[in-house]
Amino acid sequence: MLLMPLMFLYNRKHESRSAMRRYRNIVRLAVAVFTVVAAIVLISSQTRYYRAVKDAQYIYPGIRICGVDVGSLTVEQAVQKVDSQAGDIVIMPVVISWQQHEYELSRQKLRSLAIREMAERAYTYGRMGGNFERWLSIVLMPAAKHDITPDMSGDWPGLADYLLEAAGEFEAAPQNAGITSISLTAPSGGRIQIRPDSPGHELDIKKTARNVASAVCAGLGNADAVMYDRAADITYDAIKELDGEPVSASFAFEGQETAAFANNMLSGGRFLLMHPGQTLSVRDLIEYNANFAYDVNYNLAALHIASTAFNCAVQAGLAIPEHSGTDTMPRMLYAPGTEAVVNADKDLVIENMLNTPVVLGISGGWQDNLYKVTCSIFRSPMHYSALLKSFCDTAGEGAYAQVFRVWVNPDGTEAGRELIDEIRYR
Repeated sequence: MLLMPLMFLYNRKHESRSAMRRYRNIVRLAVAVFTVVAAIVLISSQTRYYRAVKDAQYIYPGIRICGVDVGSLTVEQAVQKVDSQAGDIVIMPVVISWQQHEYELSRQKLRSLAIREMAERAYTYGRMGGNFERWLSIVLMPAAKHDITPDMSGDWPGLADYLLEAAGEFEAAPQNAGITSISLTAPSGGRIQIRPDSPGHELDIKKTARNVASAVCAGLGNADAVMYDRAADITYDAIKELDGEPVSASFAFEGQETAAFANNMLSGGRFLLMHPGQTLSVRDLIEYNANFAYDVNYNLAALHIASTAFNCAVQAGLAIPEHSGTDTMPRMLYAPGTEAVVNADKDLVIENMLNTPVVLGISGGWQDNLYKVTCSIFRSPMHYSALLKSFCDTAGEGAYAQVFRVWVNPDGTEAGRELIDEIRYR
């Protein structure tokens, strides 16, 4: 009788151990099955990933454009397939407008650009981000069936170039303020007339493209052209003060042949708007002809014109980076050093080193049986005026001249001087 309870307890314990073994076996089997399935999925996904990476020219599987499957196609193949099958991509012509200006973008061109943009975006899908992101997108892509629709950002390949064709309907170049006419007369030196500046405007391609893309996506037939202003480089405010009393210099001489050459060089009058930092070659201004290099009267005419311009430029405060005097001391015509030679080998160069533009004008004409060359420079008012002075030393062989620009205070006292050139004569 005492063995019965012991036998019962033994049987219960044995059954418990058997159940535990069965449970453990089931768990082991489940883990094994899961491991095998995971390995199959991993190997399959890795195979798909490496195949996708290898086939770099193809769009990844599972990508659609407006419902059309373009997976495993190149961009060009996708464009052709979508163009032929996606009949529901209906794009209206879009009229871009600004003020009174309009330009119509064709429906077919916009449809073609939109399809190409979507095809290129389909190709980039799954190729962005890190390695894990690319792997995950490729693995899940066939199931996700990602569908691409037109992009509203306007960053479509070819759209900017298409809008450039329309730009001419809207754009206008800015117009700089300038000189419309000049009158050089003695003794005042003359007056000038100034044309005011006007701003221009240019098509903002990026913002206009965004508006066009938004109109396409919304099915609208119009979009605003976005413009931005372009200011003139030289404004009326920068040169309005030029229309005042100019700095002038003149020189009168006799001689029919010399005067005829001078008159031909000046062609009735020359004038030039010189921006800050701009230089002027007097040789180029008068179009010096080297064929007359040995004609005394021709070279004398060039000397008178260049010397007049030299005197005027120094008094106006302009820089003289290049200047040459005569080989022998000029007698009676000019104070030593104040002459300026222009020929085939030598030039007078004037540079505007002021902060504002200046206008240089030079003309010639008969007056009291003399031919008179007048040079006037219009510039903004300056606190100081300037004079051209030379000091000549004739001791020893030849002569030596120093040429100065002397700055003068409003009360007539000297404020300072600047050495322009040093010339040694034979």
